[in-house]
Amino acid sequence: MKASARVRYMIDDSGVADLCSAHPYPRNASLFSFRHKMPVTLYDYLNSKAENEFKTWTTQLQKVERGKLNARLDWLYIHGTELRPEILAGTGLGGIEKLKVKGQTQLRPLLCDGPISVGLEFTLLLGAREKGDKWSPKDAPHKALVNKQTVLKNHSRRKIHERVS
Repeated sequence: MKASARVRYMIDDSGVADLCSAHPYPRNASLFSFRHKMPVTLYDYLNSKAENEFKTWTTQLQKVERGKLNARLDWLYIHGTELRPEILAGTGLGGIEKLKVKGQTQLRPLLCDGPISVGLEFTLLLGAREKGDKWSPKDAPHKALVNKQTVLKNHSRRKIHERVS
């Protein structure tokens, strides 16, 4: 597929998007399209003990929450910055963004574009939840900013994203 090719997606009644490969489309589906570009690379932040905190956070989620998170991460992988501002939104703090994952509790994984190769990669800095204007863990965007600065100083403090099913 060329980097500028149009890709069509179908949304079914449950809100799940799939690549459309056949005609005619079901009557209960709506269509939309994105400008397709090369996928971005996803990384996970590693703490000072080289532990993948994002993976640990993800394993503690309920199965349904992990499924929704993985779907959003798949979209991020495919569409990158094109998800702004509906699915990927800023926090107002130093390039820290939140990935919006809706559910009974709003999952808000915190990440940054880059920070090594901006536009080509995202680094998942911290798993978090948001309820109203309150973060769990408390001051999550500030902690994510510290993690981002750590990665900028030491590139080995991240690794390719590990998917948790």
